[in-house]
Amino acid sequence: MRRMQRNVGLRSSNDIFTTRSLKGCVRLVVQQLRDGLSSTDRSNPVDTDTVLASVKFISDFLERLARINEDENHVANTFLDDIRHQHGMLYLLQWTERLAYPERTYCLRALTAKGQFFAEDFVGYDAFLILAKVISEIPVVLSELSSDDELRNDSTALDQYSRASLLLEALMKRDKDAFVRCKLTSFSESHVFATLIQAWLATCSCYQHQMHLHKTEKLMHSLSAVVAKCITTSQMAVDRVATLSSRCVWQPVLMMEMRRFLSTTCIRKETIDKPMEPVSKDASNPAVVALHIIRLSRICSNVAQALPNDPYRQTYIDQILRDITNFMVVFVSRPVPREDISQVGNETVLPIKTYAELGDHNFRELSGQTILQNESLLVNLLDSFIQHVKLSSAGFISSIAGSFAFCLQSFLVNMEKDGILTHSGILSRLQRLIVLFLCYDDAVDQLESAPTTLDEYLWSPTINHAKNGLTIVTSDSPLDVSQYQWNIRRAKRAIISLEIISRHPRACQRILKSGVLGIMDIDNIPCLSVLEKSPAQVELYALFTRFVACLASRTAFVRTTLREEYQSIILKLLSEAIQYKLSRWKGEFSEADADISGKAWNCIISNCLQVVCASQYDEFSLRCWSTPLYLEGTKLSLVSLLFSILWLSNLPRNQNEIQFFWREDFTVIMQAAVALEHLSAVAECVRQMLQESASLAHICELLVQLMSNSLGSSATLYDAECRALDGTREKDIETMCQPPDMTLLPAGEAESFATHAILGLPEMSCNVLGKSCTEALFRTLIRIVTSKENIQMLILEDILTVLFQPLVSHSPDSPQTHWRLVLCDELMHKRRDDFQKLFEFTKDDENAVKCHELAAVAVGYACPKVAEWGTFLGIGSNHHIVYSNTVFGNLCHMVVYELEYDTKDDSDLSIHVAAGFQAKVMSRRRNAAAQVIMTLALHAEPAWRKQLETFEHGVLTKPTYVKTDSSQRRYNVSFTTDNCDIPISADAATLTQQSPIFKALLSGQYLESAQHTIQLGDILHTSLVQLLNVMSKINEASHDMQILPSSSSWSDIIELLQLSDRFACDAVWTLCERWVLQNLKTPTSSHCLEGCLLLYRRCRNPRDATGGLSSSSWPFSILLRECLKVLIKNLPLVCTTDEFGKMVAERDPEELEAFCDGMAILLYVTDQQ
Repeated sequence: MRRMQRNVGLRSSNDIFTTRSLKGCVRLVVQQLRDGLSSTDRSNPVDTDTVLASVKFISDFLERLARINEDENHVANTFLDDIRHQHGMLYLLQWTERLAYPERTYCLRALTAKGQFFAEDFVGYDAFLILAKVISEIPVVLSELSSDDELRNDSTALDQYSRASLLLEALMKRDKDAFVRCKLTSFSESHVFATLIQAWLATCSCYQHQMHLHKTEKLMHSLSAVVAKCITTSQMAVDRVATLSSRCVWQPVLMMEMRRFLSTTCIRKETIDKPMEPVSKDASNPAVVALHIIRLSRICSNVAQALPNDPYRQTYIDQILRDITNFMVVFVSRPVPREDISQVGNETVLPIKTYAELGDHNFRELSGQTILQNESLLVNLLDSFIQHVKLSSAGFISSIAGSFAFCLQSFLVNMEKDGILTHSGILSRLQRLIVLFLCYDDAVDQLESAPTTLDEYLWSPTINHAKNGLTIVTSDSPLDVSQYQWNIRRAKRAIISLEIISRHPRACQRILKSGVLGIMDIDNIPCLSVLEKSPAQVELYALFTRFVACLASRTAFVRTTLREEYQSIILKLLSEAIQYKLSRWKGEFSEADADISGKAWNCIISNCLQVVCASQYDEFSLRCWSTPLYLEGTKLSLVSLLFSILWLSNLPRNQNEIQFFWREDFTVIMQAAVALEHLSAVAECVRQMLQESASLAHICELLVQLMSNSLGSSATLYDAECRALDGTREKDIETMCQPPDMTLLPAGEAESFATHAILGLPEMSCNVLGKSCTEALFRTLIRIVTSKENIQMLILEDILTVLFQPLVSHSPDSPQTHWRLVLCDELMHKRRDDFQKLFEFTKDDENAVKCHELAAVAVGYACPKVAEWGTFLGIGSNHHIVYSNTVFGNLCHMVVYELEYDTKDDSDLSIHVAAGFQAKVMSRRRNAAAQVIMTLALHAEPAWRKQLETFEHGVLTKPTYVKTDSSQRRYNVSFTTDNCDIPISADAATLTQQSPIFKALLSGQYLESAQHTIQLGDILHTSLVQLLNVMSKINEASHDMQILPSSSSWSDIIELLQLSDRFACDAVWTLCERWVLQNLKTPTSSHCLEGCLLLYRRCRNPRDATGGLSSSSWPFSILLRECLKVLIKNLPLVCTTDEFGKMVAERDPEELEAFCDGMAILLYVTDQQ
């Protein structure tokens, strides 16, 4: 065997490969290796020597084959194929596991000599496990090294492990093959890999000592490559590397390698004080160190997603990010002092101010070519940074954002300057990180100073992400669910970043130049039916509108651009939001969907209103915003939309549901009120509001609700009149409603981060919201009704009638009364003279009858003080007021008389149309006059209430029973009437005791007394029966007995009143008065009002111009006054009753005159009091 070794070693010619005996020798050697494995006597020195000789022979032989020329490869392959056929590599692997150092070295040399040729064989022979077992001995070997080991030559001992590791590394590179991949996965999950990890960690510990650095460098780098490859195939392998004990060992190696690389490439070689610092003799090859950093960074990237939740998890993540940040800062700021490089691995982030100043003086050596040379290193470090930054806290990211943004900017500047930016793999990583860091103010501050040539790399990716998300629903390309959700999350974060950017003036200008306003187009806004299926899309639009609102608050230029380009978008989104609310109230959404989408839609409304309110001091812009648009055949008006936000058109009238709606949407309602107030300062906008008369009534209803306790607001009637237009005390409600700065959430939670930002409207108490909303709405109303430019429209459209309708209340302490009085006072002080002038101006113009009459209505509302009624309204003691030219005379004429219209032709159709038109006009005309008269009556109601109480007290003190005389003879008497011959029998004693008229009739002094049946004229049979029955019950009743039938109607009571007056039945009269008073106290139904009017018509004095109201001798005067007061206080409802219709239709001038004069007298008496 030794002779064969000498022959192979001594002969320098390759002729030996052609000899016949060599192949036989090789086969013999392989056979010896095989026989040695099967030998049971391990202690036989002869056998051991034979095996060792065979190993050395095959080692030298394979190494010689590896050095032959390429033209002789066919000869070498013949031997290699023969060795493969004889399973020679299997025996070598087995002897590698059995032999120890130094004999094992020959096995490893043989295995590595033609490793590529036998690679597949090695994998099939479980070389992964065998080589790992060899490597697992490293901890024992390294533990024997000491400080005196520098004198010893341990390089050969470590070299065998390096060879094993390098072979293992080479085999793992073939993992693209499915068989190799399977074997590698199995190995990575085995316990043998765990021992390899321990060997790697032991090497890491030794590698960190400077004295052992170069001894273990090759082994360290190779083992890192092996570990990096294994953890890509098995999660179990990743978990083993990710433990806290493992991280504490290998993480410092990464830091050390970073410092080594920077020391050899970025250190400042000369300074002002010293001419040159000598380079260390131990300086390593930067390319080799960079490769090791790449391998370790890949380990970091794979470990990042599998970190256990140990106490130091966050510390580890932050330290990795801090080290990479410091590395990048030093790399782009080269050259730097040596002490700055030592900061890599510490817990501080290098400041960038100094480096930025050096860069300004062109002292930096960084160039695009330098970046390109280290591209692989930078790419891997950036990938690792991206993996870890997703797991870090936002607070920590904020601390490094400025420094890392400085690095990103430096990379872009240098690569763009050298023209290699677009072709480099670094660009995609840089853009991902830029998109990430634009959420942080420090990064934006740094990047806003970058050259404008970089805008497409700095700002455009974020803008494009936002645009893609906003238009994804309307795009033609289909997307699966996961891709759709990913695009939405990315767009949310992009829009949040854009909002943060907009807070920085210079950066805001940069994104505007980059076309940020082009991310949305009216055609890309989907309809509600599409949006309601995707709550995430609605949330995205909420973020988008908030960003637009933030932009609107910046400069006049931005507001002008938004007004010109975004008016249709804002109105469309507002319209869709209101449509959603309508659908929600119809119950078309589930409670869960409604809760999520409802908040998002409210945010959309809030943000759109902030866009409008940003132009509050620009009258031209407000006028443009309020200009109606026509989109797809639908008219969109900002004024109409604001009214709809305040009060949905089909809002249910159930009080509980109304209050629920307002509580849920109180913030946006308040903002709509503020926006409406801003618009009310523009005459053209007020003109549009006047066209929405029904909505103006809803504003008054909302004011009433806001003053009630039911919404949580204070019911105290504060002095709104004094505060109405006090601009100095007005709070900046728009600022108060601005969403607060976003709370920075963990960087990896992008979706929850965006959702939190959307739904983060400021929480304000109901009292604050209610008070602000109330003041804004009231100021709006005041501006509307006191707008001098729109007085004519205010009057002709009868707006005041609509406004005051919800403010009618008979309770003096109600919110309705408060707002009515305040509004009347405003009209009195600011517009009454104008109304009066218009009334006088149109007095003699037959073509201005409508204006004249409605001007009288306006003057009526502007006279809240009773003492001024005579002066301004013409209310006095004179008669025939309905025919006077006074304000009140016109109002009375509008109530009781109809206008007559001439038709141009006599066709039936024309007459029919004219009649319908006339009826409609008369109804509105009569209602307008009736309401203002009722309003005047409400001013007089306190005095009238006292009069009624006095009258009631007098009635209640009157007796309703009659003392009976038991000695009086009792007999029945019969009566008949003109309309019936059936006799009515009654007790004569009862009649004579209660009625002096009956007593005289039955006394015998009259002719009728002798008649068997007394005939009574001018009386109805049923009425007489009713009277006699009541008189009979009075005679028999106790104090608590109900005498009048419960089914008695107003007509019955009126008949009793008239008969009791005719026959002087005081007890019956008192009972009827009590019944009437009881009904007058609660006149809530039209039936009661019809009864009051019926009583007035039947019981008035036809011979008195006032109907007997002022007559002390007319028995019905008091009842007439009280009934007429009730009629005046409810005049609009009275005008709708059948009885009033009959009175007007009969057109009895005396009756109508008396009715109007009676109203004037009652109001005049109050005036005099």
